Amino acid sequence: YGIPQDAQWGDIDIMERQLDFTIDPENFRGLSSYVDELKTKDVRFVTILDPCISIGEENCTYRPYTLGEQYGVWVHNPDGSPFVGKVWPNDPVYFPDYSNPRTHEWWKILIKEFYETIKFDGLWIDMNEPANFVAGDLMKGGCAQNSINYPDYLPHIRVDEESHGLSDKTMCPDALHHAGEHYFV
Repeated sequence: YGIPQDAQWGDIDIMERQLDFTIDPENFRGLSSYVDELKTKDVRFVTILDPCISIGEENCTYRPYTLGEQYGVWVHNPDGSPFVGKVWPNDPVYFPDYSNPRTHEWWKILIKEFYETIKFDGLWIDMNEPANFVAGDLMKGGCAQNSINYPDYLPHIRVDEESHGLSDKTMCPDALHHAGEHYFV
């Protein structure tokens, strides 16, 4: 049709079960070869990553999770347990703490390894607020009742449920990052 194309984007459906750093072997088999072919036509390929790592893969078979455990990269609750959310993968997820220098190393390792699988030209980092499909921590049933999670004054923000306070569609404001509480990061 003569329509110019500069780039092809790969959305979450290219992933195996919506797991970061994977390619669906059934529905997208041959994707790496296709991307190589695109490059011969000067077409760039950009793929998506959603910074949420499934904690439900059996027998430590999901490298982003096992390497993340090794590097200690997760956002935590005030009690020291990893903060658990729900996003695209079927199982609950942990969220990487990008204020932690160890997380930078973990992320770089995974990106380099993924590049060996598929020669992308760019990454679309989506839902890195971090977005969460539940209010607060999934395993704790939300957020602790305190003045950070539920301030006396709720700023004028769009929330689906006011009772969720500041954790509507994200993590609890008192969740702990390397750099401090989520509210301040």
